[in-house]
Amino acid sequence: MRFLERTLFLAVFGLVLGVSVLPLGAHAQDSSDSVKVPVSASVPAKVSVTQVQPFALGNWAGAGDLEAEQQLCVWSSTGGYSLTATTTEGGNRFGMLGPKSRLLDYDVLWNDGSGYQTLSSGQTYAGLSTSASSIDCSSTADASSRPFIKVSVAEADLSKAKAGSYSDVLEVLIAVE
Repeated sequence: MRFLERTLFLAVFGLVLGVSVLPLGAHAQDSSDSVKVPVSASVPAKVSVTQVQPFALGNWAGAGDLEAEQQLCVWSSTGGYSLTATTTEGGNRFGMLGPKSRLLDYDVLWNDGSGYQTLSSGQTYAGLSTSASSIDCSSTADASSRPFIKVSVAEADLSKAKAGSYSDVLEVLIAVE
């Protein structure tokens, strides 16, 4: 009880004098204080492929190769990517399935700006780069940095092919590096 009376007396006395009286063990605070708090985030590597259309090679006129090419959008958050092209019909080579399960070979070529390179089915091509700045290549600067893919059927293979329709599903896997 004596301790409470003393503390109360000091508190009233302190108020009259304009002095703050703190209980034992309490510390006065400055008028401001700061603390450093770390902030961090992680952004995973990402890749996007857009603006891809089916290849329609059309009817062969009896001479020359059948070819079709398209420019597509490849964007990578790292600027680097690899590609692997595979076929559903041709196994270790690119081939379209036709009448009586006959296979019509075709070539797949990739041009990332350094010229066309013939791809092998199932082989991974690493170290490719893109300078696309938007995920859908919508900026005007992206138009010149987009790669080309070409499908070509040689005249020699077409001249040996049986009449009919041939088709395949070409899968192009783009992976971020």
